[in-house]
Amino acid sequence: MTMTLRSSLLPFAAVLFALPAAHASSLSSATSQPPALEPLIQSIIECNAIADQVALGKWNGHTPVFDPAREQQLLESVRHKAHRYQLRPDDAALFQLGQMEANRLIQYQLLDRWHREGKVPPTQRISLNELRHQLDTLQDNQLEALARIEPLRHQNDCAETVSRTAQRMARQSTLDNEHRIALTRSLGDICQSPAGA
Repeated sequence: MTMTLRSSLLPFAAVLFALPAAHASSLSSATSQPPALEPLIQSIIECNAIADQVALGKWNGHTPVFDPAREQQLLESVRHKAHRYQLRPDDAALFQLGQMEANRLIQYQLLDRWHREGKVPPTQRISLNELRHQLDTLQDNQLEALARIEPLRHQNDCAETVSRTAQRMARQSTLDNEHRIALTRSLGDICQSPAGA
């Protein structure tokens, strides 16, 4: 399956990969950001990390990365939960779609590497059911945090603020290239048009 990353990713990618670390840190501290932004990004980082174990499960079970039935179930669940967090169903679903695409990006890259190397890491396996339970919990955390940053999402400096915070947190979490790319995708639809634009 071919995935097309939206043009909204470009400002995030530019900052996440190109901004000098020291400069990013100083600018980040000077930039006002809602208190829920870091928890949201941290939850996304944790969610993307679970993709490693999901990929192992797909490797062991010889199952495809793309599971349309599961993804449709998740999107319906998010739409149903949206009002609980005072989010629009379509908005919540778009955010969830970004998380699923990011998760798949990691899985495809890891599986490609393992096929080329002919082996997988000697990591203790976790059942897909347990992983899905963890992902469901993180999903609730993310929707709550997403609702709390709603004002930021419509500000002119949203992309800059989110990108610099993500760059700093990616560095603190020592994310590898696969997970940095996934984080960029996860955040690609966070910012919306400024109110009244």
